[in-house]
Amino acid sequence: MRRKRITAWLLSIAMLISLMPSAVFAAESEIVQIEKSDGTFADKYTSFNEAVNVAERGDTLWLIGDDSASQQVTIDKSLTVELQGHSLSRTSVKVTGEDTVVQLNDRVGGAKINENHYKGFKWEGSIPTLTRCSATIFVTGGSTLKVNGVTGTDANSGTLIYDCATADLEKSIFVDQSTLEINGGTFVAQEGAGRDSLFVYNGNVTINDGYFYRAISFYTAPSDTYPFVVKKCEINGGTSYGAMWIECSGTINGKSFGSGFQSVEDIGDVFLSHSAGSYVLKDSTMEHVMIGCGIYVPDNIESKVLPDGTLFLSAQRTRMHRRKYYPKRETK
Repeated sequence: MRRKRITAWLLSIAMLISLMPSAVFAAESEIVQIEKSDGTFADKYTSFNEAVNVAERGDTLWLIGDDSASQQVTIDKSLTVELQGHSLSRTSVKVTGEDTVVQLNDRVGGAKINENHYKGFKWEGSIPTLTRCSATIFVTGGSTLKVNGVTGTDANSGTLIYDCATADLEKSIFVDQSTLEINGGTFVAQEGAGRDSLFVYNGNVTINDGYFYRAISFYTAPSDTYPFVVKKCEINGGTSYGAMWIECSGTINGKSFGSGFQSVEDIGDVFLSHSAGSYVLKDSTMEHVMIGCGIYVPDNIESKVLPDGTLFLSAQRTRMHRRKYYPKRETK
């Protein structure tokens, strides 16, 4: 009789447990750990947006898992974001503020930002064409963004930053009177009119390495005030589209150019006028432009030991390789 009572009791408990929601047992996944500016590690957070809000100027945010939350994240303080191959699949980011410098690093490649094309940030102003634009990463307010990722060989490899949800004129990155430095990465926009991998409105842009699927476009041409410097990149305009577009016609160094997609000759003469040692490779076409440079491109990412004891070492031209770190071995 006693055995039957115990069995009945256990069955009752099991039934009650089965009726309880799974959320009672499953804690939310930890996505980000914050490294303070003094090198100590702080709390872990369950979303990228939460970690950004809590972080202080000079902190580093280490992704330790993928974040699939739908979120528009504004960064208005200087931070370093270490993606570590993890993805923010439904995230758009605005970087803003004159004193804000954000570094977006992916040392191993494979990280994906806004792969599911969540809504982006829109340009706010009075120019009709620009008010139609939105972007996954919006660099504005005099801020600086440095992207240090792995450059892919096509639109499906490397560190991937996609354009945003269908609105009107969608971009992967929009630069609004701010500074962008790209030291590696793959920037992808979907097929369709008005979609760009990079759009520049009066910004300082330097590309040391990168792969761009769909056009790099400008509202006005680069100038001494807002230079466009390219050392090495590949721009694939996609199906039946050109690789570089300019909205407003003009003249640079006596060379006139019209509005629209630019010829290979104009890309070399106009858009590379500030790029010392750079040139358009001879096999380039209006739809597929490859730019090279005779000047060495420095590696801008230093090695770092992570909390789990993993060491990331950088190789040439921002392509990163991973190995395990052994504390007793001397590393450089």
